[in-house]
Amino acid sequence: MERNFHREWVEEIYAADEHERPRFVGPPDPAGEPEVLRLKAMLGTTAQLHYTGASVNLLTLRPEICLLLVIDFGSLVRALKRLTW
Repeated sequence: MERNFHREWVEEIYAADEHERPRFVGPPDPAGEPEVLRLKAMLGTTAQLHYTGASVNLLTLRPEICLLLVIDFGSLVRALKRLTW
């Protein structure tokens, strides 16, 4: 479940198309992506990931797990200001 969340995080938020529909055998592992490493560092301190339930897409009848990512925005802004661009 965590790996799928990381894949979706990189794919949807950062538009990493290589994680969407891989054309080769075996999807790429998102664990090493810089975006995921930053998210892992925030989890437990300035961010929390909560399980909210399960749903079923009525068009595909495919079950999905629903998660909620809560980020302390003030801490995030302070952390981003410390980064050197």
